[in-house]
Amino acid sequence: MPYDSVEDIPNIETAALDFRKVHPLMREVITTTRIALNHAANFKKRMAYERELRSYLRNQLLIALTTEINIHALLKFNIRKDFPPAVVDAASLTREQIERIFSIALVLSSPHKWIRQELRGNWRHNFETYLLALEEHGENPRYEQYLQRDYVAYLTQQQRPPYGDKETLVSDFARRSLEYYWKNPGGKNPTWFKRKQSLRTYVNEYFEFPTPGKAVRYLKGKTRRKFLYRWHKEYSYFSQYTHLGLEKSILPFMSETKNYWARKRLKEAADRLAERVIFTGYTAIASSCTLITNDLRDSYGARTYLQQLWDRLRETSLFSKAIWNIYPNKLFRQ
Repeated sequence: MPYDSVEDIPNIETAALDFRKVHPLMREVITTTRIALNHAANFKKRMAYERELRSYLRNQLLIALTTEINIHALLKFNIRKDFPPAVVDAASLTREQIERIFSIALVLSSPHKWIRQELRGNWRHNFETYLLALEEHGENPRYEQYLQRDYVAYLTQQQRPPYGDKETLVSDFARRSLEYYWKNPGGKNPTWFKRKQSLRTYVNEYFEFPTPGKAVRYLKGKTRRKFLYRWHKEYSYFSQYTHLGLEKSILPFMSETKNYWARKRLKEAADRLAERVIFTGYTAIASSCTLITNDLRDSYGARTYLQQLWDRLRETSLFSKAIWNIYPNKLFRQ
């Protein structure tokens, strides 16, 4: 997918991002957006699972804020203790900020479908935790009540939770299929599984919440898809720091080596990565809040703060400006 060229920023080499202004502004954007989500019937369209959607989005923004605080704590640690490997872990956390954009876009597109899918995925993790505990501690008398009664009751209740119009979240058939797959991960379909697809495929499709790459396929709108595909380029880059790619080891290696040229370039490499982390994190939060506020009737001031945040970012970062040009720019013209 081709992307438009980005006009250079005047005096970019001397332009600076003032953290004393941008960080509080970022907090205001998140806080006011979460306030707007407190209000019922504030979405432009009526939808099922609205209460669950508002709760989901509020929690995502809360996590975005705490994650950003942790990212900056790692960057500060690098500066104060001269420990560049901390920047590598900050880059790993930045991947989460990007991934959140895709999750938010997906649940906004069809709250009933995708929040249910998120809840199913969570139930699966809890059920598999239970099965593992049952295998490892099922013979221990100290775990008898917990594993034979308490945990079973919890899982059963969450199959048909009191929220979401009390609809069935996980069917008994899906539970049985998941348990069989846990015990026979490489086995053939059981005789009671009367479906054309494999049991493994059924389990994955029933419980899986799409990764960013898959999530885009479910979304409509050429411009929005282009916006998310551009973000996926950054997601792929920062995934190196989560999945132990080569980039993950470079700064720790340079910190340890006694090679003169490697040591000389260490600070430069760390600063370059830190700058990318900072702008990516702020731009990811701005993007997430843009997607949310665009679907609200009243942003309760979030849109004003958001415009200010975008202005500061695109005046100091070509990356932020590129993201702004693809999609947010068009939304703020409306």
